[in-house]
Amino acid sequence: MHKIVLTLLLAIWSNPSYAGWEFLIDEDPFEDTKIAAAMAASDFNQSELVFKCWQGIPSATLMGISIANEPDIEGLLDTKGISIDTRVDKGKVRSFKLSAQFFKGNTMLLTLRAGSDSNLFYFFKDVGAAKKTIAIRLRERIHTFPVEGSTVAIREMINTCEMPPPPPEK
Repeated sequence: MHKIVLTLLLAIWSNPSYAGWEFLIDEDPFEDTKIAAAMAASDFNQSELVFKCWQGIPSATLMGISIANEPDIEGLLDTKGISIDTRVDKGKVRSFKLSAQFFKGNTMLLTLRAGSDSNLFYFFKDVGAAKKTIAIRLRERIHTFPVEGSTVAIREMINTCEMPPPPPEK
């Protein structure tokens, strides 16, 4: 599990000029199922957006955001969940409450499982259809991510993890 995310982080960090999405597949050594991950580095803010899924377990789908150089990391850590807003292209603004999972220096990892917020599937679908902009707002700071390769990466994740389409939005 951590091997996939670490490999993606190293690939992107080792090539800072990389613009686009990476996709990897691995196997869970305990469950004998496939694990897939897709990741993109922020255009400007030293942050990464990661989606991870397990074959046949859509509710375990995970979104992670690694954020470096957050000016008020201590203030964020004192909250019960960290609120973010997301928007793809000119679409709907989606709000999520993420939990902080890892801190090192001035870097934190925020995560959300689909089982705890089904809106994650709609954001996931939005990212797969992105044409111009993938944006996440954390307080006043906006993180933008490239769209190049997002359609292929999300399609591969859906196929690998056998994810059903989300129900129609209300």
